[in-house]
Parts: sequence; C-alpha cells; structure tokens
Amino acid sequence: LSDASHYHQIASNLADGRGYSLAFPTGVLHTTAFRPPLYPMLLGGAQRVFGNELEVGRAVNLVIGVGVAVLAFELARRIAVAERMAQTYAGADGVAAVLLAGSVARGLADARSDVEVDVYWRRTPSDAERRAVVDDAGWDWVYAEVDEHEWADGVWLDGVKVDVSQFVTAPIDGYLDALREGDT
Repeated sequence: LSDASHYHQIASNLADGRGYSLAFPTGVLHTTAFRPPLYPMLLGGAQRVFGNELEVGRAVNLVIGVGVAVLAFELARRIAVAERMAQTYAGADGVAAVLLAGSVARGLADARSDVEVDVYWRRTPSDAERRAVVDDAGWDWVYAEVDEHEWADGVWLDGVKVDVSQFVTAPIDGYLDALREGDT
C-alpha cells in the first residue's frame, strides 16, 4: 500500500468514527501509530464534513499547497525587506553590525509578521544620523522612541512594518571582556 492510501484509510476511519486506526500490516483493523496524526486528522475532519471521497483529500491538499506558497512568498518578501534595510544601515557611518531578529530570522514569519532588525553602532548616533538613514532611503516613519538602553524606530518599507532596535556596541564589548576574564 502507498503512503497516500494509508493516510486516506486512517482519515476515513476517523471520519467514520473508528478512531485512529489502520488495517496494515495485519489486515485486521487496529489502533495505530504508524503515521503521524495531524494530516490524517485534518483529512478525516474534512471527510466527515464533505464526504469520504478522494476529491476531498485533493481539495485539502490544494488548500495546504496554496497556503504553503503564500507563507513562502511572505517569508521571502520579509527577508528581502530585511536585506534591503540591512544594506542601507550597514552603509551608515558608525554602524558596526546589522542583525535580523524575530520571526523572520527564525523562518516563522507569516503575512502578519513585522520585521525586526537590530543595528549596533560603534558610537552613539545623533538623532539626525538615525533619521537620515530612514529619510534618505525614503521609508515611511511609524514611530521613533528613545530610552536609556536603545533607540527604537518603526518604519514601513514595501508594505511591511519594520521595527529597528539600535544599540551601541560598548556594553557588548564590556560583556565580552568580562567573559574573556572568566567572569561568567
């Protein structure tokens, strides 16, 4: 039997109230852990609602495929925004590093995800320097906040909200020096 056949049989058994069961390999219907449960449960739910037909499974697969394509597109779009932003910030005088953070960095972004970028300055940037990066690039401001630990700027770039957290490298250099000296 094929994988597809097993998934269809488990889904049919779920839809018909026989639980997560399969007649493989013994030919006798029994509870099984032979296949991971999420996909057969999704198929079984759809078959319970729309009928135990192969076309129902094909429709579920179509919806899943389209969903994966949309998510891949949105992730790629956000990565492209982050790359564009990183290149722009990296070109600013005094910037030591630019890092991608958050759900985009972890590959978990979706159509609602913002992009989080961390910018590390070698020295304290002036407000004019920070604003110039955004203004010169033609990005739209959402917010600009400053506290004793960071400069937080929010911008819109290509229809994606980007949160830019900016820091100076001195505290990090201090942490690294302490680690080198054995202070953990």
